[in-house]
Amino acid sequence: MDRAAGSWALTWTSEITNRRREPLRFGSPTTAGREMAGYTGLFWRGPRAFRDGRIIGPDGEGPALMGTQGPWLALSGEHDGTDGHATVVFAHAPENDQSGDAGSHPAHWFVRNEPFAGVAPSWAFHDELELAPGDTLTRRYRVVVADGAWEREEIAGYLAAHPW
Repeated sequence: MDRAAGSWALTWTSEITNRRREPLRFGSPTTAGREMAGYTGLFWRGPRAFRDGRIIGPDGEGPALMGTQGPWLALSGEHDGTDGHATVVFAHAPENDQSGDAGSHPAHWFVRNEPFAGVAPSWAFHDELELAPGDTLTRRYRVVVADGAWEREEIAGYLAAHPW
């Protein structure tokens, strides 16, 4: 919790080890033929207040960020029945896209703000991920829940002040 920034953060790591004798394949609806539906892994479905919310990335805004890469992505929404806003920032750790024993497979953002708000740092958005027998896929993420409608500069400043 960062009271000065008016935010709370959760960071966690997940690991998947292929215990089979054959490759383990991860895909998404996009890899199965459904265009721009590349959600895989961690998925956040936002409350009604984030429907039609503002989608913000380091270099752009809006639904056009679907399927793009970047170190973070945020969604800002207005609470029902009040003047309050909140911003949820999703960041994937730098090592998520680095080469390792299981190789590199960069994340692409799945994001929408209608008909519901949803965000996923998808590691099989455009292409299947194949995990060889015995290999482990490790991913680390951070979600920041902030009071107010943060701007790009506030998000970047917060992340710079709270390094991995």
